[in-house]
Amino acid sequence: MKSHYLILLLFWLASTANAQTPKTDDLAKLRKKQIADSIKQAKKAKADSIKYSNEIYTKADIMPNFPGGDNALKRYINDNMQYPTRDREDNRQGKALVRFVVEKDGSINNVKALTAPSTTMAIEAERLVKAMPKWSPGLIGNRIVRVQFTIAINFSLQP
Repeated sequence: MKSHYLILLLFWLASTANAQTPKTDDLAKLRKKQIADSIKQAKKAKADSIKYSNEIYTKADIMPNFPGGDNALKRYINDNMQYPTRDREDNRQGKALVRFVVEKDGSINNVKALTAPSTTMAIEAERLVKAMPKWSPGLIGNRIVRVQFTIAINFSLQP
């Protein structure tokens, strides 16, 4: 009688062990599903990184900086400004505000004069900004980002 129970117990253990082991086809299907899921996740991550990589920020942990700092920027503007002749003749002076984007590589893009005392001063202010050397880019955390920046360019006839 004990041997019958032992045989039944062994038979039951063998059948439950086989029930828990997946078949080769099931393993292949499971592996294909895992691969497909990981490909979907990778594509989504890539799409997200592209989406966020093109975002333009107005603030960053470390803001973009002209090479040499603010004093070097002022020197650059003074040394490179070509005061418009008509504005000089009319004694026109004032401040132009110019908005632009400092790209991830430090280059300047999307330059637009927001305000200026005259159209010719706006054109000159945009020309100055477009001709600038590369800036050091902005950082958020340890990620380099595109940052929108605005500067004032003073047109003054007094030295």
